[in-house]
Amino acid sequence: MPGPLLSRLLALGLGIWAARPSFSVRPLVFTLLLAALFLFFMRRFIARGRFRDLFALPVLSVLWVNLHGAYILGPALIVLFLLGTAADWFWRLHDAAEAKRRLSGLALALLACLALVPLNANGFAMYSYPFETLRSSAMQSGIMEWRSPDFHLAIFYPFAALLFLTVAAFALAPSRPRPSEVLLFGFFGLAALHSMRNLPIFVLVAFPLLATYAAIPIRLSWPLPVLPLLLRRTLAVCVLILSAVISSDVAANHLSNELSLEQSLFPFKAAAFLDENHLPAPIFNSYDFGGYLIWKLYPRYKVYIDGRADLYGDAFLESFIHLYQVDVDPRPALAGIHTVILEPRCALANFLRLQPDWHRVYEDRVAVVFSR
Repeated sequence: MPGPLLSRLLALGLGIWAARPSFSVRPLVFTLLLAALFLFFMRRFIARGRFRDLFALPVLSVLWVNLHGAYILGPALIVLFLLGTAADWFWRLHDAAEAKRRLSGLALALLACLALVPLNANGFAMYSYPFETLRSSAMQSGIMEWRSPDFHLAIFYPFAALLFLTVAAFALAPSRPRPSEVLLFGFFGLAALHSMRNLPIFVLVAFPLLATYAAIPIRLSWPLPVLPLLLRRTLAVCVLILSAVISSDVAANHLSNELSLEQSLFPFKAAAFLDENHLPAPIFNSYDFGGYLIWKLYPRYKVYIDGRADLYGDAFLESFIHLYQVDVDPRPALAGIHTVILEPRCALANFLRLQPDWHRVYEDRVAVVFSR
């Protein structure tokens, strides 16, 4: 992006800080990478007008649809760039021939990306999968990351800072932002406010805009010295090295504390107790424990539910939520269950403590196990 190196580094730092709540070991990281690449190639196409900058998009789409279900974000980004280019043309920011050439290139890229969607293990079913997930009322209401950010929590303050600083940069910059930039920023800003899951995608869109428009008044009011090319390259290399060192340190600290983190966040001891004592199956487990129990106990035990909520369907997920929260009498649903592993303070655990046919056989601060 254009602008002084300092403004770009500060905007990047704020962006990483804002997106940090979403960084975890899960397939979503592939969506962050591929969305960044989509934005890179499409911005370069808009800037240079060369069709070969779009050739990577269909290839990336095939990777995306096989790596993560949010592949639909790629075509959505192309549609937003199409609408933005048309808006720029309407406001006479492009001449007609240039705008038509860009619109045709983006339209062809969109068709190519959509045509390649069936090249995955689920075939044509992936066309409807993203929309089924987005329409899932049970997922939207029952899963935390689909909810709006809670600004009472400090982890979302950097996101608020990025949002408001970018709006302020738009307002104070002598040159007005393009309609295409406002469209992209507004769409993903609203998406991030609607669901914290969308926050890192908003960051990818917002921090380059902040770097660009925050730098304009700085250049006009307080001219910065022009650094020699060798010094600029040296600074860039130093920033890369510093980023690598910090990332390595974070990763090393995480790995060294992996066992303690596992024991504090997951039913490490409860799963071992269940396995060692050969408690009877089938089991009922909390939603958050499902993935961990698959890792530790499969195929000896099969879980009742795990974090892949979209694969269970709305009806099953809603019935699980009502059962877990004891909104209904749990006894009929648990009639065929012989072992239950839950968080100690959840409503269902408190209910089972009072039932004469269920016996608490293990408990620590992370998990409680009932059996009969």
